[in-house]
Amino acid sequence: MNRRHIGVVSVAIVALLALTSTASATIVYQSSSNSRLMIASDNSTGATRLGATGSAPLISPDGTRIAYLGGTIKRPQLRIRAIATGVEVVAAVVPGTSVGFGAVWAPDSAHLAVPTESATSKGYITGAGLDIVDAVTGAVTVVLAPKGHDIGGFSWAPTADRLAYASQRYGATFGSHTLRIVGLDGAVISSLGAGTSPLWGPTRIVFQRYTSVRWHGMRLQHTQLWTVDPSGAAVPAQLTHYASVGMIYGPFATVWSPDGTMLYGGIGGDEVSIPGRINATTGRYTRLRDATGKGMYDARPVAISADGKTLLLDTGEISGTPVYRTMPAGNGALHVFLKHAYSLTVQPSWQP
Repeated sequence: MNRRHIGVVSVAIVALLALTSTASATIVYQSSSNSRLMIASDNSTGATRLGATGSAPLISPDGTRIAYLGGTIKRPQLRIRAIATGVEVVAAVVPGTSVGFGAVWAPDSAHLAVPTESATSKGYITGAGLDIVDAVTGAVTVVLAPKGHDIGGFSWAPTADRLAYASQRYGATFGSHTLRIVGLDGAVISSLGAGTSPLWGPTRIVFQRYTSVRWHGMRLQHTQLWTVDPSGAAVPAQLTHYASVGMIYGPFATVWSPDGTMLYGGIGGDEVSIPGRINATTGRYTRLRDATGKGMYDARPVAISADGKTLLLDTGEISGTPVYRTMPAGNGALHVFLKHAYSLTVQPSWQP
């Protein structure tokens, strides 16, 4: 374990927001026209500037803090801002490493899991690692040093005391990741075998394992979803048996339903993203369709409402006109939720 304490605490301009941990749930996003960070109500109304600029904002589950990437392109920083006061701390990553996109809040809002990178003096990447960052102090626990390693996804336990992640040697054969569970001190608790892209649900972890197929003389890497009991009480079990064709990959999972009975994700390729749902018991994959029965080709589920009835989708990213939309968690009419936004995140209590 490598633990360092924050060296800089900066006090930013106090945001004139009457938001506290007892307020209704909120959303946060980056304005697409600039790097301004915005905060708004559950139904996307009442948007207000947060008083900071950056990218990839993440609202904490309790609604009291925003984590985002600030600094410069060459020296990005993970900044954690208290909404009520505007006070910020900067994650004290080990010198020689930088933070990357894709941080994830722990369910209790006390820590973040943060991807890191190392590079040569000329900017050539030498690996990707993982840190746990204390949300109050910015102190860092290194789970996996970046140099010589590669990260294939990570996810918090619902109890916020454990973290699942996938890693392999940097430059190793594609898809040779191993899944591990660590505690808040970064120490390995257990190894779950081969797999990547873990997503921790109410009782199980779903993850991907790569398969190899031949198509028109080419060998392609496809994937299937597997699940595992994080306690180690049973061996991993294959969930899906989806017959992917050609350059279409998947299925992948991005969201668990609150009751753990359904997964939402999709299949996709270089120029297509087809959203769908996966029965968490049978593994059956079903494509999501709008009110007319038409399937979508450019959408990705990013969140589900607390009652499990409404999906939030990022649509139009491939076409170049991203718009967030909502739809029933089964099938049904799509409704525009928010335009001109990037990296929108919601609290688990989100109810549009």
